Amino acid sequence: MEASKEFDGPTTPTAEQLPAVVELANRVFRSGRSGDMGREYPTLFRPDGLEQMRIVLHKGRPVSHVGVVLGDVSLLGCSTRVASIGAVCTDEAFRGRGLGGTLMDDAVRHACKQGAAVMLISGGRSLYTRRGAYSVGAFARYTFAADALPTMDGLSLDPVTADGVAIAGEALRLFEGEPIRYHRDIEDYRTQLGSRNLVNRPGETVLVRRGGRPSAVLSVNLPLCVPQQKDVLIVQELAGSRPDVLAAAGALTARNHAASLQVEAYAQDLTLASLAAEAGAKAHSTAFPGTVKILDVATLWQDFWPLLAERIGPATARSIDVSFQADDFGVQSVEIRRGSEAVKIEGAKEALSAFFDPSDTSPLATAQGPLAELLRQALPLPLPMYGLNYV
Repeated sequence: MEASKEFDGPTTPTAEQLPAVVELANRVFRSGRSGDMGREYPTLFRPDGLEQMRIVLHKGRPVSHVGVVLGDVSLLGCSTRVASIGAVCTDEAFRGRGLGGTLMDDAVRHACKQGAAVMLISGGRSLYTRRGAYSVGAFARYTFAADALPTMDGLSLDPVTADGVAIAGEALRLFEGEPIRYHRDIEDYRTQLGSRNLVNRPGETVLVRRGGRPSAVLSVNLPLCVPQQKDVLIVQELAGSRPDVLAAAGALTARNHAASLQVEAYAQDLTLASLAAEAGAKAHSTAFPGTVKILDVATLWQDFWPLLAERIGPATARSIDVSFQADDFGVQSVEIRRGSEAVKIEGAKEALSAFFDPSDTSPLATAQGPLAELLRQALPLPLPMYGLNYV
Protein backbone atom coordinates (compact mmCIF):
# COMPACT_ATOMS: atom_id res chain seq x y z
CA MET A 1 0.00 0.00 0.00
CA GLU A 2 1.41 3.35 -0.95
CA ALA A 3 0.96 6.28 1.39
CA SER A 4 -2.14 8.27 0.54
CA LYS A 5 -3.89 11.32 1.87
CA GLU A 6 -5.99 9.02 4.04
CA PHE A 7 -3.37 6.57 5.37
CA ASP A 8 0.32 6.63 6.19
CA GLY A 9 2.29 3.43 6.28
CA PRO A 10 3.41 0.80 6.68
CA THR A 11 5.63 2.37 9.28
CA THR A 12 6.79 1.86 12.86
CA PRO A 13 5.44 3.79 15.83
CA THR A 14 7.30 6.50 17.63
CA ALA A 15 7.72 6.31 21.39
CA GLU A 16 4.91 8.84 21.70
CA GLN A 17 2.60 6.66 19.56
CA LEU A 18 3.26 3.43 21.50
CA PRO A 19 0.43 3.98 24.05
CA ALA A 20 -2.01 4.45 21.16
CA VAL A 21 -0.84 1.16 19.59
CA VAL A 22 -1.45 -0.66 22.89
CA GLU A 23 -4.84 1.04 23.20
CA LEU A 24 -5.78 -0.19 19.71
CA ALA A 25 -4.80 -3.76 20.63
CA ASN A 26 -6.76 -3.52 23.90
CA ARG A 27 -9.81 -2.21 22.07
CA VAL A 28 -9.76 -5.14 19.63
CA PHE A 29 -8.61 -8.01 21.89
CA ARG A 30 -9.70 -6.96 25.38
CA SER A 31 -13.02 -5.26 24.64
CA GLY A 32 -15.53 -6.01 27.36
CA ARG A 33 -13.05 -7.80 29.63
CA SER A 34 -10.10 -7.00 31.82
CA GLY A 35 -6.50 -7.17 30.69
CA ASP A 36 -3.86 -5.03 29.11
CA MET A 37 -1.95 -6.19 26.02
CA GLY A 38 1.04 -4.03 26.87
CA ARG A 39 1.47 -5.75 30.24
CA GLU A 40 0.61 -9.24 28.95
CA TYR A 41 3.02 -9.09 25.99
CA PRO A 42 5.94 -6.96 27.14
CA THR A 43 8.42 -8.52 24.69
CA LEU A 44 6.29 -7.17 21.83
CA PHE A 45 5.06 -3.82 23.13
CA ARG A 46 8.43 -2.62 24.40
CA PRO A 47 9.73 0.96 24.11
CA ASP A 48 13.11 -0.33 22.90
CA GLY A 49 11.51 -2.55 20.23
CA LEU A 50 9.46 -0.13 18.18
CA GLU A 51 10.83 -1.59 14.91
CA GLN A 52 8.92 -4.84 15.53
CA MET A 53 5.54 -3.08 15.50
CA ARG A 54 4.28 -2.45 11.98
CA ILE A 55 1.44 0.07 11.84
CA VAL A 56 -0.76 2.13 9.52
CA LEU A 57 -1.77 5.62 10.61
CA HIS A 58 -4.92 7.59 9.89
CA LYS A 59 -4.53 11.29 10.65
CA GLY A 60 -1.59 10.44 12.89
CA ARG A 61 -3.44 7.76 14.86
CA PRO A 62 -2.60 4.01 14.64
CA VAL A 63 -5.54 2.14 13.10
CA SER A 64 -3.91 -1.17 12.12
CA HIS A 65 -1.07 -3.19 13.65
CA VAL A 66 0.96 -6.37 13.10
CA GLY A 67 3.52 -7.38 15.75
CA VAL A 68 6.74 -9.19 14.81
CA VAL A 69 9.00 -10.72 17.48
CA LEU A 70 12.21 -12.29 16.20
CA GLY A 71 13.84 -15.10 18.14
CA ASP A 72 16.60 -17.64 17.66
CA VAL A 73 15.77 -21.26 18.45
CA SER A 74 17.87 -24.38 18.91
CA LEU A 75 16.23 -27.35 17.21
CA LEU A 76 18.00 -30.71 17.63
CA GLY A 77 21.40 -29.01 17.55
CA CYS A 78 20.61 -26.53 14.76
CA SER A 79 20.02 -22.83 15.24
CA THR A 80 17.53 -20.91 13.15
CA ARG A 81 15.62 -17.65 13.45
CA VAL A 82 11.85 -17.54 13.66
CA ALA A 83 9.51 -14.57 13.39
CA SER A 84 6.49 -14.78 15.68
CA ILE A 85 3.44 -12.81 14.57
CA GLY A 86 0.80 -11.60 17.03
CA ALA A 87 -1.54 -8.79 18.06
CA VAL A 88 -2.75 -8.46 14.46
CA CYS A 89 -5.60 -5.97 14.60
CA THR A 90 -7.40 -3.19 12.74
CA ASP A 91 -9.76 -0.59 14.11
CA GLU A 92 -13.31 -1.69 13.30
CA ALA A 93 -14.00 1.53 11.41
CA PHE A 94 -11.16 0.83 8.97
CA ARG A 95 -11.58 -2.87 8.24
CA GLY A 96 -12.07 -4.20 4.74
CA ARG A 97 -9.50 -1.85 3.20
CA GLY A 98 -6.57 -4.25 3.05
CA LEU A 99 -4.63 -2.65 5.88
CA GLY A 100 -3.97 -5.95 7.70
CA GLY A 101 -2.74 -7.59 4.50
CA THR A 102 -0.46 -4.66 3.75
CA LEU A 103 1.08 -4.90 7.20
CA MET A 104 1.44 -8.69 6.99
CA ASP A 105 3.37 -8.32 3.74
CA ASP A 106 5.53 -5.65 5.35
CA ALA A 107 6.13 -7.93 8.35
CA VAL A 108 7.28 -10.71 6.01
CA ARG A 109 9.75 -8.38 4.31
CA HIS A 110 11.02 -7.18 7.69
CA ALA A 111 11.44 -10.74 8.99
CA CYS A 112 13.30 -11.85 5.86
CA LYS A 113 15.69 -8.90 6.11
CA GLN A 114 16.41 -9.96 9.70
CA GLY A 115 17.34 -13.48 8.60
CA ALA A 116 14.22 -15.37 9.70
CA ALA A 117 13.54 -18.63 7.87
CA VAL A 118 10.14 -19.47 9.37
CA MET A 119 7.15 -17.45 10.58
CA LEU A 120 4.92 -18.61 13.44
CA ILE A 121 1.49 -16.97 13.56
CA SER A 122 -0.90 -17.11 16.51
CA GLY A 123 -3.99 -17.52 14.35
CA GLY A 124 -5.42 -19.29 11.32
CA ARG A 125 -7.65 -16.82 9.50
CA SER A 126 -7.63 -16.28 5.76
CA LEU A 127 -5.35 -13.25 6.15
CA TYR A 128 -2.59 -15.80 6.88
CA THR A 129 -3.60 -18.77 4.74
CA ARG A 130 -3.77 -16.53 1.64
CA ARG A 131 -0.10 -15.82 2.33
CA GLY A 132 1.01 -19.43 2.54
CA ALA A 133 0.64 -20.00 6.28
CA TYR A 134 -1.06 -23.24 7.33
CA SER A 135 -1.51 -25.57 10.27
CA VAL A 136 1.29 -28.12 10.37
CA GLY A 137 3.55 -30.08 12.71
CA ALA A 138 3.05 -32.88 15.23
CA PHE A 139 3.11 -32.28 18.97
CA ALA A 140 1.91 -34.41 21.87
CA ARG A 141 -0.81 -33.55 24.38
CA TYR A 142 -1.19 -35.67 27.50
CA THR A 143 -4.12 -35.46 29.90
CA PHE A 144 -3.53 -36.89 33.39
CA ALA A 145 -6.15 -37.48 36.05
CA ALA A 146 -5.13 -35.55 39.17
CA ASP A 147 -4.98 -38.69 41.31
CA ALA A 148 -2.61 -40.42 38.84
CA LEU A 149 0.20 -37.90 39.28
CA PRO A 150 3.31 -38.68 41.38
CA THR A 151 3.89 -37.09 44.77
CA MET A 152 6.41 -34.43 45.76
CA ASP A 153 8.63 -36.72 47.85
CA GLY A 154 12.03 -35.07 48.27
CA LEU A 155 11.10 -32.06 46.15
CA SER A 156 10.49 -28.38 46.85
CA LEU A 157 9.13 -25.58 44.68
CA ASP A 158 10.34 -22.01 44.23
CA PRO A 159 8.40 -19.41 42.23
CA VAL A 160 10.36 -18.06 39.27
CA THR A 161 9.56 -14.36 38.95
CA ALA A 162 10.97 -11.25 37.34
CA ASP A 163 12.37 -10.18 40.72
CA GLY A 164 14.30 -13.37 41.37
CA VAL A 165 17.41 -12.95 39.21
CA ALA A 166 19.31 -15.91 40.68
CA ILE A 167 16.36 -18.32 40.47
CA ALA A 168 15.58 -17.20 36.89
CA GLY A 169 19.21 -17.92 36.01
CA GLU A 170 18.95 -21.41 37.50
CA ALA A 171 15.81 -22.04 35.46
CA LEU A 172 17.47 -20.87 32.24
CA ARG A 173 20.38 -23.25 32.78
CA LEU A 174 17.94 -26.17 32.84
CA PHE A 175 16.77 -25.19 29.36
CA GLU A 176 20.34 -25.45 28.08
CA GLY A 177 19.97 -29.23 28.21
CA GLU A 178 16.78 -29.30 26.15
CA PRO A 179 17.04 -30.47 22.50
CA ILE A 180 14.41 -27.92 21.37
CA ARG A 181 14.42 -24.50 23.00
CA TYR A 182 14.38 -20.76 22.45
CA HIS A 183 17.57 -18.82 23.04
CA ARG A 184 16.77 -16.39 25.86
CA ASP A 185 18.97 -14.04 27.77
CA ILE A 186 18.23 -13.41 31.43
CA GLU A 187 16.60 -10.02 30.84
CA ASP A 188 14.22 -11.33 28.17
CA TYR A 189 13.29 -14.27 30.38
CA ARG A 190 12.58 -12.00 33.36
CA THR A 191 10.51 -9.72 31.13
CA GLN A 192 8.43 -12.71 30.02
CA LEU A 193 8.01 -13.89 33.59
CA GLY A 194 6.95 -10.43 34.73
CA SER A 195 3.82 -10.52 32.58
CA ARG A 196 2.44 -13.51 34.54
CA ASN A 197 0.82 -14.41 31.23
CA LEU A 198 1.31 -17.60 29.24
CA VAL A 199 -0.21 -18.39 25.85
CA ASN A 200 -2.91 -15.78 26.26
CA ARG A 201 -3.91 -16.86 29.78
CA PRO A 202 -2.77 -16.25 33.37
CA GLY A 203 0.22 -18.36 34.25
CA GLU A 204 3.05 -18.99 36.65
CA THR A 205 6.50 -20.58 36.53
CA VAL A 206 8.10 -22.70 39.24
CA LEU A 207 11.56 -24.14 39.77
CA VAL A 208 11.71 -27.67 41.18
CA ARG A 209 14.52 -28.62 43.56
CA ARG A 210 15.57 -32.13 44.55
CA GLY A 211 17.86 -32.15 47.56
CA GLY A 212 18.18 -28.39 47.21
CA ARG A 213 19.50 -28.57 43.62
CA PRO A 214 17.49 -27.42 40.57
CA SER A 215 16.05 -30.44 38.77
CA ALA A 216 13.18 -29.08 36.65
CA VAL A 217 11.24 -25.97 35.68
CA LEU A 218 7.70 -25.68 34.35
CA SER A 219 5.36 -22.90 33.27
CA VAL A 220 1.64 -23.53 33.66
CA ASN A 221 -1.68 -21.98 32.76
CA LEU A 222 -3.96 -21.69 35.76
CA PRO A 223 -7.52 -23.11 35.58
CA LEU A 224 -10.09 -20.72 34.15
CA CYS A 225 -13.85 -20.46 34.41
CA VAL A 226 -14.44 -21.60 30.83
CA PRO A 227 -16.50 -24.73 30.15
CA GLN A 228 -13.83 -26.82 28.44
CA GLN A 229 -10.91 -26.01 30.78
CA LYS A 230 -12.33 -24.76 34.07
CA ASP A 231 -10.81 -27.67 36.04
CA VAL A 232 -7.61 -28.16 34.02
CA LEU A 233 -4.07 -27.04 34.81
CA ILE A 234 -1.93 -26.88 31.64
CA VAL A 235 1.85 -27.24 31.41
CA GLN A 236 2.89 -25.16 28.40
CA GLU A 237 6.65 -25.23 28.88
CA LEU A 238 9.05 -27.50 30.75
CA ALA A 239 12.70 -28.43 31.15
CA GLY A 240 14.75 -30.85 33.23
CA SER A 241 13.70 -34.10 34.92
CA ARG A 242 10.38 -35.33 33.53
CA PRO A 243 9.40 -37.25 36.69
CA ASP A 244 10.04 -34.12 38.75
CA VAL A 245 8.04 -32.01 36.27
CA LEU A 246 5.04 -34.32 36.73
CA ALA A 247 5.41 -34.40 40.52
CA ALA A 248 5.54 -30.60 40.66
CA ALA A 249 2.62 -30.34 38.24
CA GLY A 250 0.68 -32.69 40.52
CA ALA A 251 1.30 -30.37 43.47
CA LEU A 252 0.17 -27.36 41.42
CA THR A 253 -2.90 -29.27 40.23
CA ALA A 254 -3.88 -29.97 43.85
CA ARG A 255 -3.11 -26.39 44.94
CA ASN A 256 -5.43 -25.03 42.24
CA HIS A 257 -8.16 -27.63 42.91
CA ALA A 258 -7.96 -28.87 39.32
CA ALA A 259 -9.39 -32.24 38.36
CA SER A 260 -6.81 -32.94 35.67
CA LEU A 261 -3.46 -31.93 34.23
CA GLN A 262 -2.73 -31.30 30.56
CA VAL A 263 0.87 -31.32 29.32
CA GLU A 264 1.79 -29.84 25.94
CA ALA A 265 4.99 -31.51 24.76
CA TYR A 266 7.17 -32.47 21.84
CA ALA A 267 6.41 -35.76 20.15
CA GLN A 268 10.16 -36.52 20.35
CA ASP A 269 10.00 -36.51 24.17
CA LEU A 270 9.91 -40.28 24.63
CA THR A 271 10.63 -40.11 28.37
CA LEU A 272 7.50 -38.05 28.94
CA ALA A 273 5.53 -40.32 26.61
CA SER A 274 6.59 -43.36 28.65
CA LEU A 275 5.67 -41.71 31.95
CA ALA A 276 2.31 -40.68 30.53
CA ALA A 277 1.59 -44.23 29.43
CA GLU A 278 2.50 -45.60 32.87
CA ALA A 279 0.11 -43.11 34.48
CA GLY A 280 -2.72 -44.00 32.12
CA ALA A 281 -2.78 -40.50 30.62
CA LYS A 282 -4.76 -39.86 27.47
CA ALA A 283 -2.44 -39.02 24.55
CA HIS A 284 -3.36 -36.94 21.49
CA SER A 285 -1.37 -35.66 18.53
CA THR A 286 -1.83 -31.96 17.84
CA ALA A 287 -0.61 -29.51 15.21
CA PHE A 288 1.15 -26.23 15.89
CA PRO A 289 -1.34 -23.96 17.73
CA GLY A 290 -1.64 -21.44 14.92
CA THR A 291 -0.19 -21.36 11.43
CA VAL A 292 3.32 -21.62 10.03
CA LYS A 293 4.86 -19.98 6.97
CA ILE A 294 8.19 -20.73 5.29
CA LEU A 295 9.96 -17.47 4.55
CA ASP A 296 13.15 -18.69 2.88
CA VAL A 297 13.74 -22.29 1.83
CA ALA A 298 17.46 -21.73 1.16
CA THR A 299 18.04 -20.31 4.66
CA LEU A 300 15.97 -23.11 6.19
CA TRP A 301 18.02 -25.78 4.40
CA GLN A 302 21.29 -24.08 5.35
CA ASP A 303 20.32 -23.66 9.01
CA PHE A 304 19.35 -27.33 9.32
CA TRP A 305 22.27 -28.66 7.31
CA PRO A 306 24.02 -30.19 10.39
CA LEU A 307 20.89 -32.21 11.19
CA LEU A 308 20.38 -33.21 7.56
CA ALA A 309 24.03 -34.31 7.39
CA GLU A 310 23.51 -36.50 10.45
CA ARG A 311 20.38 -38.07 9.01
CA ILE A 312 21.61 -38.85 5.49
CA GLY A 313 25.38 -38.33 5.68
CA PRO A 314 27.47 -35.21 4.92
CA ALA A 315 28.46 -36.25 1.40
CA THR A 316 24.85 -37.05 0.46
CA ALA A 317 23.57 -33.81 2.01
CA ARG A 318 26.15 -31.82 0.04
CA SER A 319 25.01 -33.47 -3.18
CA ILE A 320 21.46 -32.15 -2.82
CA ASP A 321 20.50 -28.76 -4.27
CA VAL A 322 17.35 -26.92 -3.18
CA SER A 323 15.69 -24.07 -5.07
CA PHE A 324 12.31 -22.44 -4.75
CA GLN A 325 9.93 -20.08 -6.48
CA ALA A 326 8.13 -17.40 -4.49
CA ASP A 327 5.84 -14.46 -5.11
CA ASP A 328 4.48 -11.70 -2.89
CA PHE A 329 2.42 -14.29 -1.00
CA GLY A 330 5.36 -16.57 -0.24
CA VAL A 331 6.90 -19.86 -1.37
CA GLN A 332 4.91 -21.39 -4.23
CA SER A 333 7.09 -24.31 -5.27
CA VAL A 334 10.24 -26.14 -4.20
CA GLU A 335 12.56 -28.20 -6.36
CA ILE A 336 15.05 -30.56 -4.74
CA ARG A 337 17.69 -32.08 -7.04
CA ARG A 338 20.43 -34.67 -6.75
CA GLY A 339 22.27 -35.26 -9.98
CA SER A 340 19.72 -35.90 -12.71
CA GLU A 341 16.93 -36.73 -10.26
CA ALA A 342 14.47 -34.12 -9.01
CA VAL A 343 11.54 -33.93 -6.62
CA LYS A 344 9.27 -30.96 -7.25
CA ILE A 345 6.71 -29.80 -4.72
CA GLU A 346 4.00 -27.44 -5.97
CA GLY A 347 2.09 -25.11 -3.66
CA ALA A 348 2.83 -23.32 -0.40
CA LYS A 349 0.82 -25.77 1.70
CA GLU A 350 2.52 -28.78 0.12
CA ALA A 351 5.99 -27.28 0.61
CA LEU A 352 5.24 -26.56 4.25
CA SER A 353 3.96 -30.11 4.72
CA ALA A 354 7.07 -31.60 3.10
CA PHE A 355 9.38 -29.80 5.51
CA PHE A 356 7.39 -30.05 8.74
CA ASP A 357 4.64 -32.69 8.55
CA PRO A 358 5.55 -36.25 9.67
CA SER A 359 2.21 -37.74 8.60
CA ASP A 360 1.39 -39.65 5.45
CA THR A 361 -0.29 -36.51 4.08
CA SER A 362 3.14 -35.05 3.27
CA PRO A 363 3.81 -34.93 -0.48
CA LEU A 364 7.07 -36.80 0.22
CA ALA A 365 5.10 -39.79 1.51
CA THR A 366 4.12 -40.85 -2.00
CA ALA A 367 7.07 -39.50 -4.00
CA GLN A 368 9.04 -42.17 -5.86
CA GLY A 369 12.73 -42.80 -6.43
CA PRO A 370 16.05 -42.81 -4.51
CA LEU A 371 15.98 -39.05 -3.88
CA ALA A 372 12.47 -39.24 -2.43
CA GLU A 373 13.63 -42.00 -0.10
CA LEU A 374 16.55 -39.84 1.05
CA LEU A 375 14.21 -36.92 1.69
CA ARG A 376 11.95 -39.11 3.79
CA GLN A 377 15.02 -39.88 5.91
CA ALA A 378 16.04 -36.22 6.11
CA LEU A 379 12.65 -34.66 6.75
CA PRO A 380 10.51 -33.50 8.50
CA LEU A 381 12.24 -30.82 10.52
CA PRO A 382 11.20 -29.91 14.08
CA LEU A 383 9.16 -26.84 15.03
CA PRO A 384 9.34 -25.01 18.37
CA MET A 385 6.40 -24.72 20.75
CA TYR A 386 5.53 -21.22 21.91
CA GLY A 387 5.64 -21.45 25.69
CA LEU A 388 6.51 -18.05 27.16
CA ASN A 389 7.42 -16.82 23.65
CA TYR A 390 3.78 -16.67 22.56
CA VAL A 391 2.65 -13.34 21.12
